[in-house]
Amino acid sequence: MLRKRILSGIAASGLLALTLAVVPGTSNASSHREAPLISQDPQADNTDLYFFRSPDNQDTVTIVANYIPLEEPNGGPNFNSFGDDVRYELKVDNNGDGEEDITYRFRFKTKNLAPNSFLYAGPQVASGEDPNLFVQQTFTVNRVQHGDSDEIAHGNVPPANVGPRTIKTSGADSAAAYEEVARKSIVTLKNGIKIFAGPRDDPFFVDLGAIFDLGGLRPFNNLHLIPRAAGAGIDGVSGYNTHSIIMQIPIKLLTADHKGPNDTKQPVLGVYASASRQSMRVIRSDGTVHNSGDWRQVSPWATR
Repeated sequence: MLRKRILSGIAASGLLALTLAVVPGTSNASSHREAPLISQDPQADNTDLYFFRSPDNQDTVTIVANYIPLEEPNGGPNFNSFGDDVRYELKVDNNGDGEEDITYRFRFKTKNLAPNSFLYAGPQVASGEDPNLFVQQTFTVNRVQHGDSDEIAHGNVPPANVGPRTIKTSGADSAAAYEEVARKSIVTLKNGIKIFAGPRDDPFFVDLGAIFDLGGLRPFNNLHLIPRAAGAGIDGVSGYNTHSIIMQIPIKLLTADHKGPNDTKQPVLGVYASASRQSMRVIRSDGTVHNSGDWRQVSPWATR
């Protein structure tokens, strides 16, 4: 019954997509800073894409698109954020032609409630809307299909996990308290879609130190052209954050025939994530920046 299964795929930099579809997958470039041009533009750098049947609800799929590689969690006072001038998109192909049929488009907007202070936040921040969070970021989501764009949701980005003095603890340990704050930013729509956008611990495992040392693999060091002692791989992104856009979507909202996984006659879905910037950027004499022109995709990653 393989043909009746909706695609479950995982894509990551430097790896091929893992799929359960009958047709082999294809992929385009992505990066944890290894692509030369996009490495200079981290806010638009789409590092990884994860796409799978949701374990908690098999009638839905979950899409996770990560941006901004190698974020230092302690990188204050100016913590990492989505780009207000970047258009982030999750694109779904539901007829197998390799072109998107449905697009979920995210735009972000930042406001500074304390422009004369260098502080990111005051004490005991309880949510992304807390007035003690001085630098707040909101987002809108549009669903684009057949050239029509409809706003379907808006929400706020949770704060960075600055620490126990900044994040409201409510008597819980610091990690649990932060997760409670972050969960408040999950948006749930009436049609069953759930949306989250914000900082997360980077879940990917990649031995950056070995891979970019002329393609090394530590467990097989003794087999390399220049032998070294074998050892376990080292997670090069351990301890780093990324900014994730996450959607859990009922499958019937994505299939071409609008049917669920047990009824659809077109069971294969393809997904890719992208980031785009406008083609013209003007730096004015007062230091402000004005963007205009057509949108150009600057960072892709695809799985099918």
